[in-house]
Amino acid sequence: MVRRRAGELDLDTSHFSGNRRWSRAQLEQAIQLSSSWPEVAERLGLIRERRTGLRLKRDAFRLGFDVSHLEDVHPQQRDDHYRVPPRLSELRRAAPSMAAAWFTLRGFAVTFPIEPQEYDLLVTGPRQVIRVQVKSTTSLTSNGKWQVEIGQRPHSLGRTGARAPYDPESIDLFAVINAVGDLYLIPIQVVAGLTGIYLSAYEVYKVGDVSSLLADKTD
Repeated sequence: MVRRRAGELDLDTSHFSGNRRWSRAQLEQAIQLSSSWPEVAERLGLIRERRTGLRLKRDAFRLGFDVSHLEDVHPQQRDDHYRVPPRLSELRRAAPSMAAAWFTLRGFAVTFPIEPQEYDLLVTGPRQVIRVQVKSTTSLTSNGKWQVEIGQRPHSLGRTGARAPYDPESIDLFAVINAVGDLYLIPIQVVAGLTGIYLSAYEVYKVGDVSSLLADKTD
């Protein structure tokens, strides 16, 4: 009520700080002399804590101060950290999440195993739980065929040597994503005993397209 009455009387309360340790004038001056929010906090003698930074920003925006010259005003504009092209070298690590998103968007419940297993995903459908091993490939042959290694890596078997085929009793399905975003779901029975395939021979099992995640939209 006192604050409202002071406003009605057009009284200057800029020197009030309330529970804060800085006044309006001090905050305005610190902003004018700084180039980043941490610097503003330092000029006001504050410890660099997240809550302090949020209070400074909140008060600055509420009071209408110009903060356009300060870093991190709008996180989406920070040095274009996220405006980088996708790296195909990361496809192997991203593929399980991409496959999981595809299943989830179609109403399946997807679980990642906590302990290492021969499958990467457990996909729960209306009738059964499907064990899915996810593979990816960036290997394109000279005649335009995508080549995929579908064997187990030696280190996953606790020994060294050549890749070994998966046991048909241990997984149900291969989810394969190539470097252009084609998604294949290939039953283990179809490729049992194999450690490598060409996707061109399994076009009937192509079920989706996740190419938008691999597109370069940084321009």
